Amino acid sequence: MYSDDQGYGYSGGQGYNEYYYGQGYGNGGQGYDQYNQSPPQQQYPGGPGGGRQNAQQQQQQGGGAYAGQGDSGFFNPGMIPPGMNNFNPVLQSFAKQYGETLVGQGKEIVDEKIQKFVSVSKLKYYFAVDTAYVMKKMGLLFFPFTHKDWSIHYDKNEDDAVQPRYEVNAPDLYIPLMAFITYILVAGVSLGMQQKFSPEMLGMQASSALGWLLLELMVFTGFTYVIQTDLKVFDLLTFCGYKFVGMLSILIASLFLKKTGYYGVLIYFSLSLSFFLVQTLKKQIYSVTTHEHVMTGNKRRLYFLLTLAGVQPFLMGLLTYHLAVW
Repeated sequence: MYSDDQGYGYSGGQGYNEYYYGQGYGNGGQGYDQYNQSPPQQQYPGGPGGGRQNAQQQQQQGGGAYAGQGDSGFFNPGMIPPGMNNFNPVLQSFAKQYGETLVGQGKEIVDEKIQKFVSVSKLKYYFAVDTAYVMKKMGLLFFPFTHKDWSIHYDKNEDDAVQPRYEVNAPDLYIPLMAFITYILVAGVSLGMQQKFSPEMLGMQASSALGWLLLELMVFTGFTYVIQTDLKVFDLLTFCGYKFVGMLSILIASLFLKKTGYYGVLIYFSLSLSFFLVQTLKKQIYSVTTHEHVMTGNKRRLYFLLTLAGVQPFLMGLLTYHLAVW
């Protein structure tokens, strides 16, 4: 390609010669040299030779559109300064170590916050159950009147109670959790039989049950600081959660026996659960810091025990009456 002083441009094109004049292109022709196979150069407005002047002015003013852009207007990897193609390995290693350190510190902070409110290691104790324990515990909840030994045994080498799978009197969270989930499912069936089912109604039932459970948990936890017992928060959550077993039984009975089944199971399980709670909790409420369970006769502890046992039947009726099939 060449250009004369009068603005004529010549290009090899597609196999023929053609002249262009005054079309505003510094690079004549639309083809490319078939022998050199060089890409077409960028076209600049401004008349013959004006594109190159504009490109030079831009490079002088701003250093080009981007790094590595030459006179032709195309990116040239060879124009990149040394050291910009990849990061320094030392910097990469430092950044990686620094990021791992930040992640580790963040994980430690999160674990400390969780352990402050919920001890995962202690929570595992309440789910250490097996099939035999679940069957025995369910039998104890429904038929507690014949049970004799209500004490909770402790490990010889540790200051913790024996795991629930080895001690039927130990509290667990597995049965209350499964009973709550099943209660919500049966509540959906009951609502469907009454032509009242909707996802919103099912969500309201779950929220209402959890709301009452958290409310009584906060109230009874506050009382434990007053009466100074060995009861833990998870223990209270367990004993308050056993009512979901009765609520599930009440709804199932109402599905088959209507009103008779509803009131019959409500009355019976209210008595059995209250008896179970009194017999189980008095060993812990009336105990001192050692594991020699000594009765103190404190009236405040007695009131706390009766209140906890008496509230459960009330809540069972409150949370199941509108769900029963009459």
